[in-house]
Amino acid sequence: MRRAIPILLAMCLLASLSAAAEPPAGKYFPGNVRMVFPRSSRNSIMESVVAVTPNRHVIVFDGGHYADADHLAEVILQYSDTVDYWFLSHAHSDHCGAIIELAKKRPDALKIAKVLYAFPPQQWLAETEAWSKAETRDVCTGVAALPWPQVELHKGDRFEVDGAAIDVLNFYDLNMTQNSCNNSSLVFSLRLGGRRLIFPGDIGVEMANVLVEEYGDGLKADIVVLSHHGQNGASRQFYEKVAPEIAIWQTPDWLWDNDNGGGPGSGSWQTNYVKCWMQELGVKRQFRNTDDIVLE
Repeated sequence: MRRAIPILLAMCLLASLSAAAEPPAGKYFPGNVRMVFPRSSRNSIMESVVAVTPNRHVIVFDGGHYADADHLAEVILQYSDTVDYWFLSHAHSDHCGAIIELAKKRPDALKIAKVLYAFPPQQWLAETEAWSKAETRDVCTGVAALPWPQVELHKGDRFEVDGAAIDVLNFYDLNMTQNSCNNSSLVFSLRLGGRRLIFPGDIGVEMANVLVEEYGDGLKADIVVLSHHGQNGASRQFYEKVAPEIAIWQTPDWLWDNDNGGGPGSGSWQTNYVKCWMQELGVKRQFRNTDDIVLE
């Protein structure tokens, strides 16, 4: 049975629906700078960002699910055979599966200079999020076994390459046991080509509130990847502070339509409300990765 949609929400949806289907257009970055948001290889939840500097240095955030590995490698190899920095936000497979799969099946496909992350203790993840115990165990084990050099991240770390600057804005909190693995996401800021991207992983309201309290208007960015695929993630206040010009939805069809199998609107996900937030906050452009999104 489909749920009734309030009139104001329905009006928001009509406006945001066309915006998110619109392909990127126009020049956004100078020179050869690119930001690529690869598509899902199986109409599934995933998050992935590939950033390319003026001289074709490559930075990756997360990468997607196991099934996304081959396509992700194809995207990266269009620009370079080397990834300077590969950042991982948290220990869920829709974010870390691709790099684990590459290590297992195609370890020579790419040269990866550094894999950078900080996961909470595996035992803590198992105790605070029993439903994903097997998943987080496999991710933690798989990432620890990666054959490339690894760097443990800390809040305040900064990394630079060829005009790009990446900052780590937070660190996990072992007292934050609500939505524990998602809230353990490290939030990254990328400055490149005169623009700023905020990549919040899957943070929930709890970690979003911490960031708002600490940084306030300092969260302002040009581009945001919507937390947790655009539903049940960061708070509206977080997006108010980011105040992006562009919102990236890495959201599969069923989640975009809030469809649990009973048709659009039949699910309990919060995607439609976030669409309204984006409209109400005046976000100029919204893109969804039904195909690769390329901002250039």
